[in-house]
Amino acid sequence: MAETTHHKVLKQVVQNTAVAEGWSTETEVSGVSATGKRWRADVVAIREERKIAFELQWSSQAHTDFSHRAAPYRESGIDVVWIHRATRLIPMRGLVEGRVSYDTVRGYLVTLPGAWEQIVPITEYVRAVLNNRLSYGFPADGMANFSVYAAGAKCWWKSCDGKYQVIPFVTVSLGNLLFPSSSVNISLAEIGQIPELERHLLQELEALPVRQLIKHRFSRTTAESYLSSGCPKCDRIAGDHYMYNYACDAVTIAAFSLNLSASARAFLFEMYGQPNSWIVM
Repeated sequence: MAETTHHKVLKQVVQNTAVAEGWSTETEVSGVSATGKRWRADVVAIREERKIAFELQWSSQAHTDFSHRAAPYRESGIDVVWIHRATRLIPMRGLVEGRVSYDTVRGYLVTLPGAWEQIVPITEYVRAVLNNRLSYGFPADGMANFSVYAAGAKCWWKSCDGKYQVIPFVTVSLGNLLFPSSSVNISLAEIGQIPELERHLLQELEALPVRQLIKHRFSRTTAESYLSSGCPKCDRIAGDHYMYNYACDAVTIAAFSLNLSASARAFLFEMYGQPNSWIVM
């Protein structure tokens, strides 16, 4: 079957990226495994004792076929990476793969689906593979990325005319800071359940006026204390339900990355899903 234009361009992009990273390359490489299974790679990148085969599949193919076709490479001592267009990609540790697409503005992109989906340029994906920055799941030394959003608000209590800043939410994403995963929104109340994250957040906001309005307050509605924004005049809590009124107007006031402890990760991932997928770090 003749190669499509996309297939040819992808091969060239992978080869050029590998060479730029200090690897030697060969294209259209064939071989036979120790058990007699044949394989043929679009691009093989070589550095010292390590060999990585890149298989590019622009035409349609069932996702299950990739796992079967990976066996001859492993038997030959070669790592294999699949860049394909299978729509029903199911992330698994033993199969390194990403779904490729073409965007007229951003060029070729690789999607790594999962609870924390990540989309990166194909060049970044290849570099991550070559430089051991592609991780299955979130590594112990991985950094979570946080962006703090604030908006101007009015006190909800009818007898108070307080005006102040609230923090409706903080976004969290994983992976490479330039190409992070999809993000989730967490509230101050949730952050207050992760002590190390609360400490770091307050440190990041120390020089901003909003910092003085964030503390643990007792709520009669929930019969408990939790981290919250509040009015500087009457100290009434700006609760999560109230925050919805200001979410659309919120703008970023701080951003930071943080390596979380195992317990903090467990709490975060229990709420928003385990990152059981490939992530470019």
